[in-house]
Amino acid sequence: DLDAAVARRELQAIPAVRGCIYLVPLADVPLALQVAGRQFRPRAERELEKAGVKPAELRKVAEAALQALAAGPLTPDALRKAMPAGSVRSLGEAGKKAGLSSPLPTALRTLEFEGRVTRVLPEGRLDTERYAWALAPTDPFARARLPEDATGLHALLAARFFRWAGPASRADFAAWSGLAQREAAAAIAQLRLAPVAVEGYADEAFVFPDDLDALAAAKASSRPALLSFEDNAVTLHGGPRVLTDPRHHARKVESWGMGRPTTLGEARHVSLRPIFRAGVIAGFWEYDPRRAAIVHQLLDPLPKAALGA
Repeated sequence: DLDAAVARRELQAIPAVRGCIYLVPLADVPLALQVAGRQFRPRAERELEKAGVKPAELRKVAEAALQALAAGPLTPDALRKAMPAGSVRSLGEAGKKAGLSSPLPTALRTLEFEGRVTRVLPEGRLDTERYAWALAPTDPFARARLPEDATGLHALLAARFFRWAGPASRADFAAWSGLAQREAAAAIAQLRLAPVAVEGYADEAFVFPDDLDALAAAKASSRPALLSFEDNAVTLHGGPRVLTDPRHHARKVESWGMGRPTTLGEARHVSLRPIFRAGVIAGFWEYDPRRAAIVHQLLDPLPKAALGA
C-alpha cells in the first residue's frame, strides 16, 4: 500500500529533519524540504570551501545535471555518464579531506531543496537504499505559504511533532528535529502548548490544549500490542528507558546504529520490536522467515488472561 501511495505521489521519500530520509505526505513536502535545506546548507558550504568548489562551479554542475535529466530519470552513476565530458571533476585529495569525491552529490541535493529534482525509487519499492533522480513534475513551493523566518518555520515543525507525539519534552523535540535547545524553545513558545508533568519521563512536557481531555481519560490497555521497529511511541520519547520497568534497565540489548551492546536504560534505538502492555514494554518480538512465525521474549511472565487476549 505504501509503495502504491508513493507511485501515486501521495507520499514522497525526501530529506527531512537531521538530513534523514523520511516518507512525507505531499502537503508536508515544502516544509520538510525547507527545514532540511536550512540544516544542510551551512555544512555543505564549509565542505565545498574546503574542497575548493566555488558557487559558480556548483551551479554549472547543477545546470548540466538538469539538462541530462530532461531525458528521464537516471541513477547517480547513469546521470554522471550522461552529463557532458568534463562537467563534473574529481575533487582529489582536497575533496577526500572534506568528504566529497565530486561536486555532483551536493549539486543534486541543492536542486532537491530548491524543488527542481526529486528522488525516484527505481523498482517502485521503499525497502531499498537505491534511488534515481528525476526532474520534479511540479514545483512543491508553488502554493506553499511558509514563514520566511526560521522560528516560524520551526514552529510549524513543532506543531506536527506535538500532534504526533504529545505529550513530549522540549529535549525530545530538539533531538528529533535536530534543532538547538534555544531554537526548540522559541518554536514551542509560538504554539501556546499546555505544559504537563509525566511521571518518570519529564517534569515539563507539552501537549495541545485540545488533547488534554483525551490524555486525562486514557487508560493503559492490558492487551499486548506488537509495536513496529523504531516505533514513534518509543523513539520520540527518548528510547525504551521511560517505558521499561527500572528493574530491567540493566538488561543488555543490541542498539541500532551502534557496534557494541548497550542496556535498556541507556539505549535510544533498540534493534528489536517492542511488545507493549499496561503502559510499559513487556518484551520484544521478531519475525522468523525460516519458520514463518513470530518469535518473542518477555521481560516478565504475562498472566494467562493477557496471553489469551
